[in-house]
Amino acid sequence: MNESHSNASASSSSSLNSSVQDTEDDQTIASILAEEEQSKVDGRLGKRLSHLDSIPHTPRVNGEIPDVNHATLDHERLSERLVTYGLAELQMEGDGNCQFRALADQLFRNPDYHKHVRKQVIKQFGAKICLVTSFRDTCYIEILPKDKNPTRELWLSFWSEVHYNSLYASGDVPTRVARKKYWLF
Repeated sequence: MNESHSNASASSSSSLNSSVQDTEDDQTIASILAEEEQSKVDGRLGKRLSHLDSIPHTPRVNGEIPDVNHATLDHERLSERLVTYGLAELQMEGDGNCQFRALADQLFRNPDYHKHVRKQVIKQFGAKICLVTSFRDTCYIEILPKDKNPTRELWLSFWSEVHYNSLYASGDVPTRVARKKYWLF
């Protein structure tokens, strides 16, 4: 899978210049998303974010769950970012399938199709995956499908390298009816 990763700043957030640049880029992204939401030209949530600088991002495997303070700060950062961009999360069940549940929700408007999505990921959906993250130096990651022009955009949030949720414009988050759990044992 070819990955094009975008973010607002390629330097450390500890420097004053990158902090100012991050704020300016966050404001730019928020205004672009607001314009996009108002115009609804082709229904894509963030088609004009392509001007942001790309940096390589290597996902890490968590050996253990981050401490509560770190995870809380990361989620607060993500929550602030989502408010700035006019986005809202649809919470996914935290059963180890959250990434595929979020993708299933974006593709089919039903997170219960996560098993089907997991199987089909190998065949690569013709979709661009857009992640709004809680990372200090990378607020936005774009993952492009290999050998295809994307036909859809899937928007997910990713916090503290622990959990994925599905994103919608604020006010457009669908409501879900709780369903009965069926145990197979």
